[in-house]
Amino acid sequence: MDNGYFKGFQKMSHENEMRSVLLIRGVKRILEAKKEESFLKKIFQKKKHIEPKAWKKIV
Repeated sequence: MDNGYFKGFQKMSHENEMRSVLLIRGVKRILEAKKEESFLKKIFQKKKHIEPKAWKKIV
């Protein structure tokens, strides 16, 4: 997605009703883009390796 979408979304206040509508539209765009990806791209796409880390204690 383009940066303009995120900048506009971040500038909106949390009480704004359009914020949730924009969020839903953004998620739909992401899901449609994933659906349109080719099968081979899905297979060979590298996945991020996430290692669990210990929680930091706040004293």
